[in-house]
Amino acid sequence: MKFFKPFSNSFKDIRKHPYYFALSIVVDIIFFIVLGMAVLHFTDPIMDKMLAAKDILQSDAAKQINFQDNPTNLEGFGYLLDIIGIYQSLVSDFAYLILVLILLWIAFQSLSWWACYKIAGSRKNFFVYLASFTGLTLVFGAILGVIYYGSFNLLLKNMFSPVPLVSKEMIVYADLVLTVVVMYFYSIAISIDGSFINALKNSFVDGTKKILKILPKIIILLIILAIPFVFMYYAVMSMMFFVFIILAIISVIAVTYAKITLIEIIKN
Repeated sequence: MKFFKPFSNSFKDIRKHPYYFALSIVVDIIFFIVLGMAVLHFTDPIMDKMLAAKDILQSDAAKQINFQDNPTNLEGFGYLLDIIGIYQSLVSDFAYLILVLILLWIAFQSLSWWACYKIAGSRKNFFVYLASFTGLTLVFGAILGVIYYGSFNLLLKNMFSPVPLVSKEMIVYADLVLTVVVMYFYSIAISIDGSFINALKNSFVDGTKKILKILPKIIILLIILAIPFVFMYYAVMSMMFFVFIILAIISVIAVTYAKITLIEIIKN
């Protein structure tokens, strides 16, 4: 069946290029390990500062201060300055975390995706692909950054406004939808075997015009990826460490297969 041709082509490609397949898997395993260590490094200080801000806002003294009715209240200004200080520190921590994640993503995933390109028959030089991958990541990352920055500011304004401008649920829902849309076009862009400009332009052209052809296949890939990750979750909940390790390796193999298949989908 023509619909499933990219899925079967991926297996044929893997049999022809087992070394590149192994390379992509090893790179992804190292990436997830390093990624986890980086996130853990930043998570503790961020959580501590968020809890400190929560404690200040929920303290009995802070609740008794009506800052809006009495704007000259010095004690109120003291609490406000504490919150602003924590906010600025959180922004700094999040900025460093995002920068580290972007650098790790580019360093590891450019190599992993290039290996998948080689499996799918591309002759592109690694450094040529690295330049394109980096440019695409920065462009789509900037789009997400603008979205999240706007949402964060809205949430902050809601915190100090008697009447919320937009409900928190609506902001979260909008962020989720926009993130899915941006990641849809980004996944197409990094799957196009072309220059940075060509991949950027065609990601929107093909992603829009061929959405009925591409999207159902991406959904199937996501379902395939979800299966081992769901079992990994239950393994963690059941404290089955050895089973978790096996499922983690299977998940990485599934991720590599999904990359090759996505390249085949876009190519055909």
